Amino acid sequence: DPIPKHVHIFFPDNEYYRKQPILPFVSHSIISLINLNPDWNVTVYNDTMIDGVIQRAGDIGIISKQEVDVLIGVEGEEEVQKQTAHIVERSDIARLVLMYHQGGIYLDVDRLVSRKFADFITQSTRLCLPTHFDINFAQDILCSSPGNEMFLSIIQRASKIRLESERRKGWTKSGSLFDMGPPLYNSQILMNVFGMDSEAYDRLGGDKGFFAQARGAIGEQGTIITKLESDYCNDTLVLDDSFLVCPPREELYERYGMTPWNEEVDALWESEPDLKQ
Repeated sequence: DPIPKHVHIFFPDNEYYRKQPILPFVSHSIISLINLNPDWNVTVYNDTMIDGVIQRAGDIGIISKQEVDVLIGVEGEEEVQKQTAHIVERSDIARLVLMYHQGGIYLDVDRLVSRKFADFITQSTRLCLPTHFDINFAQDILCSSPGNEMFLSIIQRASKIRLESERRKGWTKSGSLFDMGPPLYNSQILMNVFGMDSEAYDRLGGDKGFFAQARGAIGEQGTIITKLESDYCNDTLVLDDSFLVCPPREELYERYGMTPWNEEVDALWESEPDLKQ
């Protein structure tokens, strides 16, 4: 099936772009996206909505009830605070679930947009696989038609890591959280798209030259689109050459008290090393 015209974005306040429209970063990201693509449905998911995606994934059997409880917590007695996984862990699984179950485009909130999606997504497009530099396949921009088994494979491999991970107040270590992100995503793409395991990838010299060749091979077959990105201000999939000014994203993050997730996780584990879930 073609990619549905639905954009998924995660942010703690799903009305942020209506409350902060004059911020240059906001006007050049989601507001620009909406104006350039009026025929696309854009949903911003706050934390509660992300948990709803996870709950529905459990209800329809994409993940287990046990995993749902690990991620969004188990309601206990009133005086006991419900323990949930870190929002980054919940966001990582939720975007994979959305790609597999609904399809569409997922964008990190900090993606600037100056291109119409119709410029690169056609009726024959089934998957987007941009690369982050020549290091790995990017996770900040995803697109897929629904039912792509690659995303289900990633979900299932992440589930195994998640259910075996030690936790403090619901949060796993930053290393385990990272392992369920870019490394897992990258290795599963190598397997599903290129039929290559990590050993074969290493024998080719790792990322040295591989991703440039991979983009060339992907571009030849027509149903998968790929581009090279370096950072949020240099993403040739959703940005064109007319974009010259890179507005800072930090002001938006500061207004919502957002800090680097790994610092939060490491601080918890260092402050309560003996407290287990």
